[in-house]
Amino acid sequence: MSTQSERALNAKNKGNTLFKAGKLDEAAKCYQEATTLDPKSVVYPSNLSAALYELGQYSSCFDTVIAIWKLVESPANDPSGIAKKLSSRLAKALVLGLQDGTISSTLVRENRAEIDAIRVISPDDPSWAVYSDLEEKIQNGQHETARKDAKKHFSRLPLFHGTPHPQMTFFTFGTDDLICLADGWGPDEPDPLPLKDFTLDQLSNLSFLIAGVGDARHAFASLIGLHQITSSHRTPKAEQSVSLGLLHDFALTPEQKSAMKMHMTLLDIHPATIARDIIFFMFFDQLIKLDAKIADAERRKQRGKDKSGTQNDTLEELQLEKLEILSTVFYLYSGYMVPPYCYERWVSAVRDLHTIASNPHSTCSEGPSLPPYIHLAPSSYPSLLPYLNHWLKPPVPTVKFTRLMKHVGGFERTKQLQEMHASGALGPKYSMMPDPFTRQRTEAEEKVDALLSGHNYPSRRGYGATKRSGAAKEKERDEKAKNERDLRTVLTKLLGYSQDEVNKMPLTKLRQKVKDARDDIVELLVCMKVEKSVMYGVNGSMLREGEWVGAGATVNKAGMEVPGIKGSIAGGATGGGGVSAHAPPKELREKYHKGQFDVWVERVEKDERDMANKPPPPAGGSSANPSTPTKSKGKRNSKASSSSASGPSPFSFSSFTPAGGSDGSGKWYHPKNDWDKTRLSQSARLIRQSWKANMSLDDGKHGTLDQELDLDLFKNIHSFAEWDEIYGLGGSGTGISSSRSINDVTEKGAGGEGLLEGDEGYHRKKDSPAWAYAAAFFMGVVHAIKALTGGDEEEGTDKLRIEFVADGLHEYLAKIKAGADDARPESFPTKWTRIWLGSVPDYTHGTVNTVTYVVPALQEGNPSSSVASNCLFNSPVWADDDEFCYNYTMLLPHELKRCLGIHTLNPNAVQDILNINSQQPLPRPLHALATKQELFPWLTRLFLSHIHPGFTEPRPRLVKIPNGLPAFFGLLVRLREIGYPGHWLSEWLQSVLDNELVADHLVYAKTLPRPVRERTSGKVAEHKVRLDPWFLEIEKILAAGKDALPFVVRLPQNVFWEKGKEAQTARDIGTFEATGLEPTIEYGMFYNYDAVAALLFYRSPTRDVWGAKDFKSLLLKIGKVVDNVEQPPSPVPKGAFFILTAPEFVDLKPVPPGMKRAVGGGLQGMMATLMRGAMGMEEEEDDGPGRGEVKWRMGKASAKKMIREKWNMVVFRQDLWMPRKFPFVIFFSKNFCTDLWAFVTFLVTHPCPASRWIFHND
Repeated sequence: MSTQSERALNAKNKGNTLFKAGKLDEAAKCYQEATTLDPKSVVYPSNLSAALYELGQYSSCFDTVIAIWKLVESPANDPSGIAKKLSSRLAKALVLGLQDGTISSTLVRENRAEIDAIRVISPDDPSWAVYSDLEEKIQNGQHETARKDAKKHFSRLPLFHGTPHPQMTFFTFGTDDLICLADGWGPDEPDPLPLKDFTLDQLSNLSFLIAGVGDARHAFASLIGLHQITSSHRTPKAEQSVSLGLLHDFALTPEQKSAMKMHMTLLDIHPATIARDIIFFMFFDQLIKLDAKIADAERRKQRGKDKSGTQNDTLEELQLEKLEILSTVFYLYSGYMVPPYCYERWVSAVRDLHTIASNPHSTCSEGPSLPPYIHLAPSSYPSLLPYLNHWLKPPVPTVKFTRLMKHVGGFERTKQLQEMHASGALGPKYSMMPDPFTRQRTEAEEKVDALLSGHNYPSRRGYGATKRSGAAKEKERDEKAKNERDLRTVLTKLLGYSQDEVNKMPLTKLRQKVKDARDDIVELLVCMKVEKSVMYGVNGSMLREGEWVGAGATVNKAGMEVPGIKGSIAGGATGGGGVSAHAPPKELREKYHKGQFDVWVERVEKDERDMANKPPPPAGGSSANPSTPTKSKGKRNSKASSSSASGPSPFSFSSFTPAGGSDGSGKWYHPKNDWDKTRLSQSARLIRQSWKANMSLDDGKHGTLDQELDLDLFKNIHSFAEWDEIYGLGGSGTGISSSRSINDVTEKGAGGEGLLEGDEGYHRKKDSPAWAYAAAFFMGVVHAIKALTGGDEEEGTDKLRIEFVADGLHEYLAKIKAGADDARPESFPTKWTRIWLGSVPDYTHGTVNTVTYVVPALQEGNPSSSVASNCLFNSPVWADDDEFCYNYTMLLPHELKRCLGIHTLNPNAVQDILNINSQQPLPRPLHALATKQELFPWLTRLFLSHIHPGFTEPRPRLVKIPNGLPAFFGLLVRLREIGYPGHWLSEWLQSVLDNELVADHLVYAKTLPRPVRERTSGKVAEHKVRLDPWFLEIEKILAAGKDALPFVVRLPQNVFWEKGKEAQTARDIGTFEATGLEPTIEYGMFYNYDAVAALLFYRSPTRDVWGAKDFKSLLLKIGKVVDNVEQPPSPVPKGAFFILTAPEFVDLKPVPPGMKRAVGGGLQGMMATLMRGAMGMEEEEDDGPGRGEVKWRMGKASAKKMIREKWNMVVFRQDLWMPRKFPFVIFFSKNFCTDLWAFVTFLVTHPCPASRWIFHND
């Protein structure tokens, strides 16, 4: 048998083999085994420390070196110079461990004697010099404080390019389906939280973040869903939805429901969006208080205390007030105009919020205040005031405000898509597909056929399915049960059968019923997809209201033909035509709207009479109208069937006007458009004369009179109606005459009228269908808030807190992570259970920033914690999801786990959603990550894509690549957290600073998006790239985060800085400002509202700028400078120009009225003349002095040097916009146009000399 020493030697030799093969984890185990077998040997633990260092386990490396130091204190025990190696290794491990926080200052102080003894072995090692800078802070107990401060400084760096004109897009109408974050990511993406498996502590710390909250639709839907989860009772319709698999049954115990507490963070970069949403919640709070008053009035009335009838009058007044508040929310949320009584309430709410925002620290109990469950971030208060001030101004005249606004219904919108498809405007991905109508019919046929064949029907929700089954038999059983549920859903929701009927049918009969109506179901599905109004209302009232809203001034215009649907829909009102106003409820109509809606009332009454006189369908149903099955025959027009739970639901087509005709073609709705156009125009005129512009749609920054909106004003209503149906909102007992919540009705067995049920519900769906469904939804939100905040007497507890933040998502999360938001309550979560991003990644560099900033904000230790997003801004531009992922990350979706340590649940951002889970324990084992040989080339490609992204195209093919270098350094910090060793990152970054970085691709100089094939076809011979133009910004970044960045590098001394003058800490960084900037002619030619602006600093003693005729042409050479392929004799010298990718602030103001002063003679002067002529300007007009301003941060010493050497600064576009055609192509040759565009591609301002820079000593 081998001796213990031989076994130790064998283990060491095996470890050496593994170490050379890069299997560091296994090598470390072998070295540990050898050390255990032969504890007196110095070699084995030394090898172990080397393996631990290479793994990035600096704390363990430190412990190992300290532990074995006694073995090498005597020179006799160090014949091979191991002590010197250990000294160097300890210095590196100390520095990197202190920087990334894995080694504490306490540990260093406790081992100070050993560290000092080891340091003298190799005092000249550069790492000991770096350690000396840290040592003083450690001994003074200031290291942790310095790290914390450095994190805060680093988190406050701007992440993105500047915006030439920082006008934010104001999204006021959402377009995506409602989402309850506890249920999943929308109707097609069920992913319910496994709350039943949560601990009580986890249930009490549920937190949801909705970024780009917009109109708060997902917040409203989530509140309704969360209320349903915590409620002790469900409505009958909710029970039915659970049985049909439309709603998930969380099956929580009373103890679990009682433990649930929820924090909701609603964030948007636009302060006006936050202000508008807060006002909605203020109205909800008014409704909660009003319900309490109504309940008290009802009790007084029932007790008969007021026999004179005065109390009854008070009750009616309260109910009318409730209608007015509900209508205010409805019209603000879903219309272009609001009635004057709603406008007065809006202004009052704005005034209250203005008072609150103006005095955020007021402790006065009098005056307006936010609801107690609402928290507005203190940093957001000032940003709200400009928009509140704008809303308090007199409104824009209604006719002017709405002149470019119109309602575009589902039929017309689909027709527009069909035309775009035919023209190729939707991009290559969609041009290869059938046109929208054909595609929808094909999809409908596939769904029905799959259902009939026994496969799972891809229904709107799939809560009944088991995602991961064990045995094949169990999986087969689950699929059969799911198929049966889907068949029952089709019969109840599409064909109007009652729940009792379908529950008695065996599977064979269910399938036969669906098979018999197969063609009709397909027609229904197509109709529902194109125009969802066919699903709601009574007697076709929702479709009628669509005609009313979109008709009016243009009711006589030709509509459009829709394949499979006879007739045409007018609704194509242009130039602000049409009534454009939803019908208000009868009570308000009679009190406030004399003569305005007479035509509407007459029409719906006539439709009701026509339906009552219509003969019933043939017995047994017919292909012309299968929505009325035999057993429900005769109930078609009755109010009872429309309002009872057992009758056809709003999803059934029992109330629609069939196509009619003798051909029995089975078309479901024949739009009549039989309105009196003269009277419609009169109604439209009367409404516009008294109604006010919906100023909540305007932030005062977009030219109020020129807003062109062509939206489907019923899209929100359709979403509300679907939610009403699934959750049973607006049901019995929830009418205006009742103050009770859904739970009161269900628990106490009290029936009564409802907003959507009973006689009240019938008449409201007939007279004002859009209002009825929206009111039911909003009252569902009110009841949810009431129950979750303690307002409900029966089961209310303080379960809800809502936090509003006006900030950028990534900037906010960076500050939260660094603890830089000192005013935020400590009890608020810093990590969230679920985060919904919507299309925010489309605007903010996609997946790479999601991984860097959002994934770290997910709750740890919670397997269901995840973030999801979709692609709505520019989905047509992407060939597939691989291309989407590649353009933002330089990786393919399947590489994200290995390179970025994330678990991708669904990678289909374009086709579906991108869903990323946090459950990859960090740090990841190094063997599970990319190798060093894989990491370095990838980082190089990603870095080059940040500094030279490529050419962009105008919308709708615009790809936004806004990241500046601070965002890239944020990724480097994240890579250390993921598990990559800090010395790997230091080595790569040092090669950047030494201009020794090797690339195998040239910078991308073609049109975005990059094709995936570019990663292989674009490969070239390895070459060193030149990156010194970005050193000035890297200096700032390194100084700001000096004590917290998990890597250590040195700035080169031979590029720009005088020795010892480079910025070392945040104190060496200053803020500089340039004002009075003059825009160039190019500025007026481009869309300037995207994050595309960077700053160029250059020293130009002569007109000839290193082989370029001027600094403008220099910008054309940047790609060649980076690629190191400049041609002699005039290469650009190092340190001659710098680029700052992420300025603090850029505002070049709107395009000046004239451009004479901003341009010179020659070609540019001729361009200005053409532009001025096109703008109708006189020659003598002048735009006056420049008004633009820019702020940036840089090293103070660097700025002083630039001022001495008379440098200049200009703003240019980082996105390198290059349109295809010139607007004045008629005057120029083709070649001339191309050259001209190259000339006007980049610049935004004329040079600003350093002598004009203003220093702010902050």
